[in-house]
Amino acid sequence: MTTSLSVQAISTAGRWTRLAQGHIQLAGMSCMCSAGFGGISVADFEQDVLGYLFAKHGQNPALAALLAQAGCTEDGGGNVLVLLQAIAQMTQDGPGTRRLLADLDASLRSFEESHAGTTATR
Repeated sequence: MTTSLSVQAISTAGRWTRLAQGHIQLAGMSCMCSAGFGGISVADFEQDVLGYLFAKHGQNPALAALLAQAGCTEDGGGNVLVLLQAIAQMTQDGPGTRRLLADLDASLRSFEESHAGTTATR
């Protein structure tokens, strides 16, 4: 039995919310969140993540409509939580929606690994 798309989207929304409150380390530095240096907030990368998703999935008409619902365009903009809410409210899987969600999950995993100071293991 596979996890429903809605449950995956809600789980990813929680993950994004937690990550967006944190910072990533700069190369060669330890995380300085508690030392008063904010570093780079993960939330600062929201537009980059959405731009990546749009570039990769925006050619699919169903996904382009879903991304547009979240305010994503080829020129930027959008909101990860709005995108995830739109996915969670889908009554059935749209073509490629699971792949888009998997790509978003992979991006978030990358941020988690950066924040933890680990490297990707695949």
